[in-house]
Amino acid sequence: MPIFASAKRRAVLGWLASFLSLGMASQSYGKPFVIGSLQDPYRIYPLLQKAGDGKVVRHLINPPVLTVRNDGRIICIICKDTPELLSRKDDDGNTTTYMVDLELKKKLKWGDGTDITPQDVKFTLETMARADYGKGKDPLLPIRRIEMDPDQKNKMRLILTHRRPDAFQLFAISLLPAHKAELIQKLQKDPHDANWWNKLQDPGLYYGAYIVKSATAERWTLVSNPEGEWEEAPTQDLELRLYNGIPALAKALQNGEVDQTAEGELSWLNWLELKEQVPSLDQKFSLQSRPGHTLELIILNLRSPLLVNPQLRQILQHTIQRQALVQKQLQGHGLPAFTALHPTQLERINEKVVDPYQPQRVGQLLEQIGGRKNSEGTLIIDGQKINLVLTCSDIRLKSGFYQPVLEDLKKIGANVQLEIIPEEEFMRQTLPQRRFRDMACMRWNLPPLTTPINLMHSLAIPSADNNYFGQNFSGWDMNVVDRILETMQREAEPIQLQRLLARLDKQFMSELPGFPLVFLPDVWLNRKEPAKDILETQERISAYPNAADLPVRKM
Repeated sequence: MPIFASAKRRAVLGWLASFLSLGMASQSYGKPFVIGSLQDPYRIYPLLQKAGDGKVVRHLINPPVLTVRNDGRIICIICKDTPELLSRKDDDGNTTTYMVDLELKKKLKWGDGTDITPQDVKFTLETMARADYGKGKDPLLPIRRIEMDPDQKNKMRLILTHRRPDAFQLFAISLLPAHKAELIQKLQKDPHDANWWNKLQDPGLYYGAYIVKSATAERWTLVSNPEGEWEEAPTQDLELRLYNGIPALAKALQNGEVDQTAEGELSWLNWLELKEQVPSLDQKFSLQSRPGHTLELIILNLRSPLLVNPQLRQILQHTIQRQALVQKQLQGHGLPAFTALHPTQLERINEKVVDPYQPQRVGQLLEQIGGRKNSEGTLIIDGQKINLVLTCSDIRLKSGFYQPVLEDLKKIGANVQLEIIPEEEFMRQTLPQRRFRDMACMRWNLPPLTTPINLMHSLAIPSADNNYFGQNFSGWDMNVVDRILETMQREAEPIQLQRLLARLDKQFMSELPGFPLVFLPDVWLNRKEPAKDILETQERISAYPNAADLPVRKM
């Protein structure tokens, strides 16, 4: 139920409209709507946001300056128009300066009624650039200087140090109030000091639809923010309860203490664990989801004596039934991954792909290379038995959809033995060092405008020359891929970046150093029968703006 009157505002703030639709009605209710979250209360402070910490709460009271959706589209929350990357040649004609112009909307106000101005943006960027994220200082944005427009107080220009594809992605940070600089600086020194959330009753810290009425380590109560340009403000109080782990959340769900879990926060494994701990969960709560951009895939060691054969890799690729994985293993949630690009990205750049599951093509390829089954039912190619090893972490196997993949491969005679490794060892050593025999389970989780250089570049993947920890390495010919990735590092126009991603994806799917399987869903739970004094609305909030343009699936 959108809260903005105009269609234009709904288009610009579409994802935020879902936030603010929470609890709206023509009357106030005595009992607040309760959302259960797994966030650490110490990580909700707006300065701690480089990795998206605490976004569930923060997006309600301090929405990000802008957000990048799964298809690469940029939505600026506080801007009059979508910002663009501009360039100009300097006087010498040889140097190019890159800049971003921002024009803020008028009538934007903080919770205490103070106007939101470009000075707040400048203060935020400078504060974030100085923030210490635990392991050392990390400059957040590639900004050389910030210029204010002397004639139009709502305009400003950011001069960038260089082009980089994630320049816009890095603007997905919450605005900080310049007129509260003294308080911000105190909190920045030690946000754990004296339970910093006790200082949050200052309404000048907030510009979203809600302000904090009270806060503790376990419970936050939010009330409507009367300031700003909200034409309709939420009338029902919102309570966020912060649970320390899945068992605590499961107990709250069982006892009926929660009306909805925070959207986008639960993983599929969390959902499965909650189902085990709460036998009546399906009866009390409905499962809703949006397809996320977390890709589950199998990567290959192309130096494997078997997988060095590109035709065998194609055969295996065409054997896997991804649609069935989504329907059976994910109960229809998520999306099949026909390539390494999210379907919304493919749609935006007009790239059409087909389901790689093609049994007829498998038969043709087997005939071409003389593949056959022996008396034991094992596939033999060039005198070699196709016996492969799939290395997975113990945690990853709980997702449940690797076993059906192995069964698909078994149908053509490809035998796959599972090698199970503890998650800690798998993530620290096995996966990054490519220390696996044939295949390994892998998960990518990249924002739409971030270059996957740490996953695909030859300098990041151990090769024959730089793999000092074992004899297995990817073996993927990286020359073309390196050039694409390095070009992406210098490209910051979102649509051009999308095209480069498409080239990268085609190269990936051509050489097949891995098999994309599924895009995992972002899930949340809604109470099926809300209490009579709770507004009956199924889609309460949208705590994951990147997925706002995707359909919601209910079950």
